[in-house]
Amino acid sequence: MKKAIFLILGALAITVVLAAAVIFLVPMTTDRIEYSSSVEIDAPRSKVWAAFNNNENTVKWIEGLESIDLISGEEGKPGSKYRLIVANEGDPVEMIETVTEVKEEELFAFTLDAEPLIDHVRVTFEDKGSKTVFTQHDSIEAKNFVWKALFYWLQSTFQESTRGHLVRFKNLVEDGQKGR
Repeated sequence: MKKAIFLILGALAITVVLAAAVIFLVPMTTDRIEYSSSVEIDAPRSKVWAAFNNNENTVKWIEGLESIDLISGEEGKPGSKYRLIVANEGDPVEMIETVTEVKEEELFAFTLDAEPLIDHVRVTFEDKGSKTVFTQHDSIEAKNFVWKALFYWLQSTFQESTRGHLVRFKNLVEDGQKGR
């Protein structure tokens, strides 16, 4: 009887160790997660670019964004820095955005630096005549082991969130809606 209990407990312990390995070690095989999302907006590229570069609009289409404030540099230029406050389940989270590259009406690239992550973002604006393909490419690096494991498992959540932001931006540009 004791031998059977020890065998069962041993098997259970091995199962727990293997499960922990899958949960925490599998994600460690990659340094970052990357994904892209696109929407086609029924507006010319110049209108889409102008709407994107209007910070008053940004709080309308980025869910949870409470404020965005320039803290250094020239607005919208490489090297400029912004402080973003995002509500995360009611708690404010500060992020620092640093603009890294700008090509008028073609590309806006920046990094978002927050406590658990750094997100390298490239937003492109593809001219399709009276329409624009608006694409966001994210490359997210975790700053510690726990978040690295979580980001791996939550990748689809990040993608869905980004997709929602892009759809709200599309609505804002096309319909003049508040984006939400």
